[in-house]
Formats: sequence, C-alpha cells, structure tokens
Amino acid sequence: MNDLMRRCDIMDFMKISRSTLWRLSQDENFPKPVLLMGMMRWRRAELESWLSARQEEATGEVSTEC
Repeated sequence: MNDLMRRCDIMDFMKISRSTLWRLSQDENFPKPVLLMGMMRWRRAELESWLSARQEEATGEVSTEC
C-alpha cells in the first residue's frame, strides 16, 4: 500500500496547504482519488506523472515518451 497516499501525505510531499490541494483537485487533469474502504487515497505514480507533466509544461520541454 506504499503507492497509495493520504491527503496529508500529498500535502507534505508537494509542500502545499489543504486549500491548495482542494483547488488543484478541482482541475480535471489532477489525478482522481481511489476510494478504499471509505477512505480517499491517491496513487503516487499518478501524482508524480501529473507533476512531471506540469513541470515540462512550465519549462516548455516536450516528452518523447509514448
């Protein structure tokens, strides 16, 4: 279960506040949570991929991955 993150884990990982996380989650491209036994969790790989895409977009780099 190491690849699933709680809301507080994401806030620590990204160094953001709860309100910023909420605002980001309103974006249609932000990874959707997984409902696990009534608790919301996010997949770490999806978050890292989303962050990488945003970083590439900000720097103007284009990924060559398929």
